Parts: sequence; C-alpha cells; structure tokens
Amino acid sequence: MGLQATEQLSLIADWTGQDLNLGVSVVPFRSLPLVITPSLADVTGNAGDGTRFVLGVGYVSRF
Repeated sequence: MGLQATEQLSLIADWTGQDLNLGVSVVPFRSLPLVITPSLADVTGNAGDGTRFVLGVGYVSRF
C-alpha cells in the first residue's frame, strides 16, 4: 500500500505474507527525476534474521 503524502513524498507499507516492510519514497529535487526509497524490511521480525535497512535509487529517462 502506498500513500502520496505530498508531491515529492510517499509512504509505503508492504506485507509479503511473512514480513512487514515500511518505507518512504522521496523525490529530493523537482527538476531532477531522481527517486530515493529508504525502507526497513521485516519490521515484525518474522523472518528470524531481524529488521534490515534497504535503499533503492531510481532515475527516470525518456527516449
């Protein structure tokens, strides 16, 4: 599930059936098509190896 809080910020929650993942998607600069998504995986600890930090970075290019 995702919720766009502002034009440049989205809140993300994902349930995989075992793990709860929580994250934030940020577009730091309006003029640059860069998206940074820091998140925490396995917040509930169900997988057995603890909560992990995950970082995603995306860049949009049009052809």
